[in-house]
Amino acid sequence: IFIGIFWILKILLKFSLKKCKNNQTILNSDVCFLVTYSLIMLNTSLHNPNVPVGDRTTQTQFVQRMAEIDETKQLSNDVLIGYYKAEFKLVLTRHLFG
Repeated sequence: IFIGIFWILKILLKFSLKKCKNNQTILNSDVCFLVTYSLIMLNTSLHNPNVPVGDRTTQTQFVQRMAEIDETKQLSNDVLIGYYKAEFKLVLTRHLFG
C-alpha cells in the first residue's frame, strides 16, 4: 500500500508542478498541488456511484473548503466556482451521453 501511495503522490506532484508552470492564476506550487488533489477528490465525490446523491460535494461546500485551506488566498471564489462547474459539467456529459 505504501508504494502505491508513494507513486500516486509522485504523479500528483509532477502533474501539479507542470500545471502550475503553465497557469498564470496559480503562482504557488503548493496551491497547485492542493487544487489538483481537491479536483481529484471532487471528481470522486461527483462521479462515484457508491457516493449517495445527498453526500456529494456541493458547489458551496467545495468553495468553502478550498477557501479554508488556501492560506495564500490566490484562489478567488469565481475561480473555484469555475473549477466546480467544469467538473460538474463532466458529470452531466458522462451521464447524458455515456
